[in-house]
Order: sequence, then structure tokens, then C-alpha cells
Amino acid sequence: VCISLVNAETKVFEADPRDPNVRAAAELAADYILEQEDWDGNLNVIFSATKEVFDGFLYKIHLELLTEYELIHYHVEVFKDIARGMEVRSYKLGDTRRWRPDKQFSRKQREMLKKELWK
Repeated sequence: VCISLVNAETKVFEADPRDPNVRAAAELAADYILEQEDWDGNLNVIFSATKEVFDGFLYKIHLELLTEYELIHYHVEVFKDIARGMEVRSYKLGDTRRWRPDKQFSRKQREMLKKELWK
């Protein structure tokens, strides 16, 4: 038997991307994604964030990763509680993935990179 309880005390707030907790959650998620995808890169931008407050904090963050060849948007969820610290709950590819503007690729190079990167 599965019983689902909804916590009436859950509150959702807009979170400031400059908040150190939001930044730490975004950096943890960026490192996690880069490790899972076996890419080199780092967190580039935090576009927006919300914070759900209940028994802990659930940060939902829209961020951009800077990788060797691309700028890639992701939507991530990072949970934080006092006992366990922070952990990445989920991540999914956003709707924007573009070539880095500081890199110049020919059409042929882009096609080869697409095959390699977008498996």
C-alpha cells in the first residue's frame, strides 16, 4: 500500500541567483552533469531559481554550462537538508544548445562534432 502525503507547509519562493546557497547548488549540479556526461567545462550562468521550503530545501535552477565546444542549458533540482548536505536530485537538458561564440567551426567540423557530442 502506497500512501502519499502532501506537506501543507511547503512554500515556494523565487531565489536570487546571487545567493550563496543557490550558487553552491548550481555549481554542485554543474559538476555532477559534467562528470556524468564526461565533459570538461564549468557553470557559466544561472538564469533563474526557485526554492521550495519544507523539511529541507529543494532548489530548481535553470543554468547554462560552458563546455569545450558548446553552451548548454539544463534544468536541475538540488535538495539540501542539514543532515545530508546537498545532493542532485535530477537534471534534464534545456531547450537551448549552441556553439560557443568564441570558437570558429566550419560546417564540416560542426557536423562531425554533432555526431560525436549529440549521441
